[in-house]
Amino acid sequence: MAISDYSMPSMTGLELLRSVGNLRPDLPLLLMSALMPARIPENIMTIVKPMRFESLIRVVDMCMETYPNTSALEVLPNAATWMPPVLPG
Repeated sequence: MAISDYSMPSMTGLELLRSVGNLRPDLPLLLMSALMPARIPENIMTIVKPMRFESLIRVVDMCMETYPNTSALEVLPNAATWMPPVLPG
């Protein structure tokens, strides 16, 4: 699975995911952004930031259902033990 933020220094996350999709059409693609571009190819799923960790996991699950031949271990190998960081507050 390839996950990218839209805003990056040398190219957009959309450009990156298009390139990855051309090389590996079997991989689920997920674009994250606070401001979504107007046109997103159908093979790229999206999630708007800020998001809750549970929302990200739900979208990853949806990606996995869309691409059933991708192993869950390829996506989140430590999903059962990983926890989001706790920010001081």
